[in-house]
Amino acid sequence: MHYLPGNGRNKYWSPGNENRFEKHFRMSRSLKTFSLQTLGLISLAWMGQGVLSMPWWIIFPIGIFSGVLVSNKPWQSFLAGFSAIFLLWTAAAIHIDLATSSILSKQIGELFGGLSPVILALVSGATGGIVGGLSVLTGALLRGIVGSKR
Repeated sequence: MHYLPGNGRNKYWSPGNENRFEKHFRMSRSLKTFSLQTLGLISLAWMGQGVLSMPWWIIFPIGIFSGVLVSNKPWQSFLAGFSAIFLLWTAAAIHIDLATSSILSKQIGELFGGLSPVILALVSGATGGIVGGLSVLTGALLRGIVGSKR
C-alpha cells in the first residue's frame, strides 16, 4: 500500500491507514540518527583498531568526528558512543579470551580477586565505552559551540 502514483497521492493510503508493521516499526528521527551513529562508530572503530591495528586511543578522534558529523542531543551522543565501543571492546575481549583458551584472563582475574573472564571482558568494554561516550559527547558539544557562533 505504499505505491504512490503520479503526483504522490494515493486514495488508499493515509497516515491513519497504516498496516501493523508500519505502525509498530516506525522509527523517529532521533532513533535513526542514534542507530546510524552507533553503527558508524562500530564500523570505524573496528576498522581502526581491528583491521589497521591502530592504538586504543584512535576511538577518541573517531568519536569526536562522529559527534561533530551527526546531529544528536548530547546525552544521545554519549549513549551512542558508549554503547558502540562497549559492544566492540566486549566482543573483542571475549574473542581474544576464547582464542587463547582463557590463559591470560584467568591470571589477571586472580590478580583482581578471582574475577571471571566474562566480568573482565565487561570491565574492558565499560572502560572503552566511557572513552567512546566522552569522545562523542565532546564532538557533539563542539558542534554546538561552532554552530552557535555562525
